[in-house]
Amino acid sequence: MPPESVIATELADGEGAMAKVYALPGDTEVLKRFRDETPEEAARLAGLGPKIEAMLARPPQMQIHVQGNRRFVQIAWPQRAVIDRKGGIVGFTMARISPDAVPMTAIFSKRNREARGLRHDLTFRTYVALHL
Repeated sequence: MPPESVIATELADGEGAMAKVYALPGDTEVLKRFRDETPEEAARLAGLGPKIEAMLARPPQMQIHVQGNRRFVQIAWPQRAVIDRKGGIVGFTMARISPDAVPMTAIFSKRNREARGLRHDLTFRTYVALHL
């Protein structure tokens, strides 16, 4: 069976040091494509394939929580590998995270919690830790 072909339209959430993130049709997933323009990036990419395969083989439970007609992405986990013409893994698709989602790192820092209007008390942080 031939692999599924999907056309990524435009940069969805921009780009970072390691990858570019592209919008996919349907607005529920994005495609993360790792950079490989330099020898250093290509070497790093070569080591990511087995890690992505391991993540695909062992996905966490409850990646997306549905409540009524709303979807809450709990974790951006690889859903499908993105394969280049040579058969190598060069990225993956993952659920699109809501723009108002709070990154996990924001919970750890008092300054980040203040910037996002989150609570500072230990009860809140314990609740978050228990629901990971």
